[in-house]
Amino acid sequence: TALLCLDQIDKCEVKSELETLSDNSALMVMNGHVEGAISGVSTRKQIKAKYRFNRHTGRIDWFGLLVKEDSDIGHVNTGMELVARVQMQIKPVTSSPHLTDTALEDLTLEASDEMNQLVHRAPAGGWELSHDRRWFVTVNERARSVLRMVDRGDLIAQCNITTLAKVEPGKQIILEQFQNDIKEALGDNFEEFISASQHANESNCRVLRVEASGMSSELPVQWIYYLIADEQGHQVTFTFTVEKTNVERLANADRAVVETLRFIEPEVAGLETEKTKH
Repeated sequence: TALLCLDQIDKCEVKSELETLSDNSALMVMNGHVEGAISGVSTRKQIKAKYRFNRHTGRIDWFGLLVKEDSDIGHVNTGMELVARVQMQIKPVTSSPHLTDTALEDLTLEASDEMNQLVHRAPAGGWELSHDRRWFVTVNERARSVLRMVDRGDLIAQCNITTLAKVEPGKQIILEQFQNDIKEALGDNFEEFISASQHANESNCRVLRVEASGMSSELPVQWIYYLIADEQGHQVTFTFTVEKTNVERLANADRAVVETLRFIEPEVAGLETEKTKH
C-alpha cells in the first residue's frame, strides 16, 4: 500500500526474486499485478521493478519502477490509463546541518491534528484556509474552488467556495437578506430553513451561517451556507451540499474549515497583483 500509494489492496500477485549477488550488493527484480483502491476508487496496476540492496549499509540504495495503471472514475479524480516510470537513488552524505543534535533537539515526533492539516489558498490570492485530509480540491479557478469530502471511500459532501467582489466597510448584507438570497437561489428545491446564526471566526471575521433543506435530483439534501467578511469588505461564500443520510458523518467538518479562513494579501499567497501585471 505504501509503495503504490493505495488505501487498500484487494488482490496482490507480486513476486520479488534475487537476480544477482555480490559482496557489496544484492540486485532484486519484482513483477506482478495488484488490485486495490484509493479514495474509494478501484484501480489495477501492472508493475515491473528492480532494486539494489546495499549489504554494507543494510538498506536499498537504488530503485526503479514501471507501473501501468487502469483506474475507474471516482469522486475526486477522473478515470485514467497511464504508464509511469520512477527511479530513485540514495547516496550517503558526510554531514547535514538539518540533522545535527541541536537541530533535532526540539523536534516533535508525535503527530498532531494541526500537523495533519493541509492549506488551500485562493488561486488569485486574497484568502487561505486549512482542512483535514478527507477534503480534496477538484476545481481551483481564479474566483472559485470546489472541495469534496471523501471518507473511507464514500462521498460525504461538496464545498463550493466563491470569492465575491469587495464591498464598502459597513455595507455587508445582514443575516435576513442572506436567507432571502439563499431561498431565491434554491428556487423549487427549497423546503425550509433549519437554522440561521452569526458569529466571528478565529480571524475575527464576521460569519453568517444558514442551514436549509430541500430536494435535489429527487434526493433529500441539506445545504449549509456561509458568508465570511472582514472589516475591509473582503467577502467569501461557502456552500456545503450534503445528502441528509450523510449529515451525521459530516458532523462539524464544515465549521472546522470555515473557522480557519483568513484574508491575506495576494503577495502573501505568492501571486502577482493586477497592478504588478500591468
